[in-house]
Amino acid sequence: MNGRPAALDDAGGGFNIRHTTSFHIFFCQDGVASGFSVLRVTADGVGVPPPKVLPAKTFLPFVDRFGQFMHDDWPGKVHDEAELARTKVDEDAWLAKNGATPIPEADRFGGWAGGPQLKATGFFRTEKVNGKWWLVDPDGRLFFSHGVDCVGIGNGTTGIGFREKYFSWLPAKDDPAFGGFWGTCTWPAAHNFYKDPAHIPYDTFSFANANLRRKYGEGWKAEYIDRAHRRLRAWGLNTIANWSWSEIYSLDRTPYTLCLGTYGTPRLKDSKGWWGALPDPFNPEFEKKFRERARNAAKTMRDDPWCVGVFVDNELSWNGEERMKDVAEKYFSTIRRVLKEELPNHLYLGCRIAWGTDVIYRAAARHCDVVSVNIYNRRPVKDLPPDAEDKPMINGEFTRTSARSATATS
Repeated sequence: MNGRPAALDDAGGGFNIRHTTSFHIFFCQDGVASGFSVLRVTADGVGVPPPKVLPAKTFLPFVDRFGQFMHDDWPGKVHDEAELARTKVDEDAWLAKNGATPIPEADRFGGWAGGPQLKATGFFRTEKVNGKWWLVDPDGRLFFSHGVDCVGIGNGTTGIGFREKYFSWLPAKDDPAFGGFWGTCTWPAAHNFYKDPAHIPYDTFSFANANLRRKYGEGWKAEYIDRAHRRLRAWGLNTIANWSWSEIYSLDRTPYTLCLGTYGTPRLKDSKGWWGALPDPFNPEFEKKFRERARNAAKTMRDDPWCVGVFVDNELSWNGEERMKDVAEKYFSTIRRVLKEELPNHLYLGCRIAWGTDVIYRAAARHCDVVSVNIYNRRPVKDLPPDAEDKPMINGEFTRTSARSATATS
């Protein structure tokens, strides 16, 4: 876990320490003094069931044909195709009953149709109303963005090529029904958690997509995409947030945020961090490559009213104070200029700051339309310094366990 558990108590927190068998502490920032203390250690066996011991000789394979653990059972586990079919029927009934959004007085974008009528520009924008910043939807209504990241279509299980014994079933790559769910994952070396370059690229297989085909038949993808929008609306969500699939968000049904990055550009040599070194905004390749991405995105969504705005990068490693001042100024100003030239109709939502000093926040506030932060806490604990330019902020990601979502704050 990159960060600390969100709650260590029993007062309704999202983290249950009794279910923890181990934890790791990472010190990610070189040159930054760090430490931790152990305040209390208690051994408590009350109410803890005895461990389930599985014999090694019969443990493999341990993944069934649905991608589930074979050696245990639980509510909701799929045992056969008939159960999958029943879940479709059950969801049809639930959506028929609950399909309307629970957002009161919602307009077509999920904004507040019953609130004040502001200027309608045809695109999302920001405005300060009665002393508080708001997003304003294309129809001129106040909009509180509440959504989830990673709205997509089944990721693949990686590393299958060197873990085949784990699986009780894998289809042939030319299987007419399931062969198309094989793929390859080329994971960047900086994020190679296997720490072995020989394992790049990895074979992958998507059990999730295979299950969707079993559940919905040959037209599974269109059926799933339609249901993704219907589910979000029924759950009271109005935004498809970061890292989501264009096949889903490009249908003009749910507002979305676009994610662009500066990956593949030269990095600052003396920079290190959890997600890698900072991009070098002074290198000509920085603007060149980013402009190419922005221009490519503009081909399909430059005039799309459903796009709330654009995030660029994520949780950059802003190490140090004064030495980052010029870097941050160049970074944010270059990205803003490119976005306003290539995607002028959409908000620049910043880089989702997870850690950074006042220097970084001031630079972000000067150039971003909305300053984005990622908060791993149960409360919104981040704010702009008092001498920063007055800008709205948006919480791009928060987590109480391992879930990710995006929520606007005014």
